[in-house]
Parts: sequence; C-alpha cells; structure tokens
Amino acid sequence: MRIRQGVCSEPALIESLASQLVQALTEPRLALLDDLFSDDFAIWYNFSGQSLDRATALAFFQSYFPTISLRYDDIVCTPTSTGWVQQHLVQTDGSNGFKIRDMPVCMVVTIRDKQISRIEEYIDSGQTAGFDASQMEQAS
Repeated sequence: MRIRQGVCSEPALIESLASQLVQALTEPRLALLDDLFSDDFAIWYNFSGQSLDRATALAFFQSYFPTISLRYDDIVCTPTSTGWVQQHLVQTDGSNGFKIRDMPVCMVVTIRDKQISRIEEYIDSGQTAGFDASQMEQAS
C-alpha cells in the first residue's frame, strides 16, 4: 500500500485502519470488520445508489466474501481531513466461475472516533459481469 501525502491529523491511524480494512476483505478476516466499523456504519455503492447499514453490510460480507478470492493491487491511499480516499485495482475469482481483472475502484472512507463510519465505493458496473448485486439484499 502506498500512502500519499494528505491533510490529516492522525496519519498513523489512517494507515492502520486502511491496512486492516484491506486485510479484512482480502484474506478474508471478516470478524475484524466488527471492530473496524462504528455502530452507525454505512456503505454506499455508486452502481446501485443504495446504502447498506452496518448489520446488512456485515451480513453481506459474511455470506459473499468467503465464496470469492479477492485481491487488491496498486493500492494508493490518500489521507483526508475526515478519513482517506483509496484507489486500487480489483482481481476477483468467484465460485461460479466469474472473473474480474484490473477493475479500478475508488473508496471514500470516513472515520469518526477511530472507527470507520462510512464507505462510499465507486466502481464501473460494466466490469462486474458475474456479480449479482441482489446478493447484497439477500444478506439482510
């Protein structure tokens, strides 16, 4: 992970949270998400325009992420005054045979009280063939 210079009062915290989030999602070490996310955590996806609350997001991550192999490449993290912006390329292999290669993703992450309170994820939905977004709704 490459950390760029940014406007941030706690760069070590940002680097730690960013690294832990990547580990939690790619290894997967999903139990770690429970510690990283604030009680009012939400994640918003540009391809659906929908947000998942903490419980729904955790249920989705727990049900979906163990069925895929996920890797983030070329991670660039830029601290901001409210968290960080993370850019990376996604490599995914799914249990049903789908593959995603070099899909650019941008996440805007907001922190509060040393936890992640919000993620806004921007991806090109045209590159997600094989991913069925309805799986996110089934997790709730």
